[in-house]
Amino acid sequence: MHPRLELDVGWRDLIWAAIGRRRAQVALPPDAVVGLSVRTLFDALLVELALPAAAGIAMSAVTVHDMAAIVRAHGHGVQPVDIDLDTLAPEPAILEAAIGSQSRVFVLAQLYGARAGLADVAAICRARGVLLIEDAAQAFDGRLGLAEGADVSLYSFGPIKTSTALGGGLAFIRDPNLAARMRVRLDGYPQLSERWFRRRARKYVALKLFNMPWLYGLIVRGLEQTGRDPDRVVGGMARGFAGQDLMRAIRHRPPAALLQLLAARLAAPKGVGSRATRGEALYAALGPSVERPGRHAIRPTHWLAPILAADPGALVRRLRAAGFDATRGATSMRSLADADHPCPNADRLIAQAVYLPSGPSMGARAVERLATVVREALRL
Repeated sequence: MHPRLELDVGWRDLIWAAIGRRRAQVALPPDAVVGLSVRTLFDALLVELALPAAAGIAMSAVTVHDMAAIVRAHGHGVQPVDIDLDTLAPEPAILEAAIGSQSRVFVLAQLYGARAGLADVAAICRARGVLLIEDAAQAFDGRLGLAEGADVSLYSFGPIKTSTALGGGLAFIRDPNLAARMRVRLDGYPQLSERWFRRRARKYVALKLFNMPWLYGLIVRGLEQTGRDPDRVVGGMARGFAGQDLMRAIRHRPPAALLQLLAARLAAPKGVGSRATRGEALYAALGPSVERPGRHAIRPTHWLAPILAADPGALVRRLRAAGFDATRGATSMRSLADADHPCPNADRLIAQAVYLPSGPSMGARAVERLATVVREALRL
């Protein structure tokens, strides 16, 4: 069975991390603020912004649920802003209508390894005096830096990300004083141990072993036969903070070994081009009749390969029976819509998305077979 998730890190890097072997020193970007994760950086940013309690934080309506949880932990309300399914960003008119007089920050999550343009969003935020945070945790494409028009750009190198270092995040911040205050705050956090990082690396050695299609199929079948949900088990293994007290877990400094691995990965980001190429090949095989969220987004890296299906559960079952571990919920993304803030596009995306496998184990024949099964299941 072809797994839905294949780690973007080589055996050498993983094994060196697991045994604690030191690396040659490579510098991280000097203009970046470095943290344990994007969640860590976002939390520290909100502390240093010191927004009044009544301040609202607008967020694009599909995002990692922990980001909204962090906002609420700081006592702020979340204002979800619906997105266009073709660009995965809010339409300007929707954003203008959604940002209220109390809004002080807008967080745009770049989804599925694609990057929506910020020109219109940035113009609206500037006119309203709203800080624009680009959450590019899923969208690293080999280039780092502050996106044009953004006040903050956040990048993640967590376990399942492109060019993963098994953790770590970078923030690029327009205001140098704000960046300096964040560095001071982050430097005051307790540091995780090298032993913690070795244990973490060993877990991902095991997960990479499980990625072998013949072994992965046996594991999935075994989980199903014992009544366990493969989505929960595999998804839980892949998430950096699963099952932990979120605010306590993120307020740590990364160990030196993690930063060394992160610097080495950024010096030679090998996975970006291959992921993009495989993703484009998959979508080309599926054809234009298969609905693909983000089809008009720019600079796609295809960190995930989602499609939309009217009956996603039936499609997942069909694909798994054919040897492809598709999933509806292997990610931690959620719709932020609620009764007071309806977001029909966000709700539809989360309700109908099916994530297809597109990793290195998917050769050309497997891609064609996957596309055939999808089209037959969708009756296209």
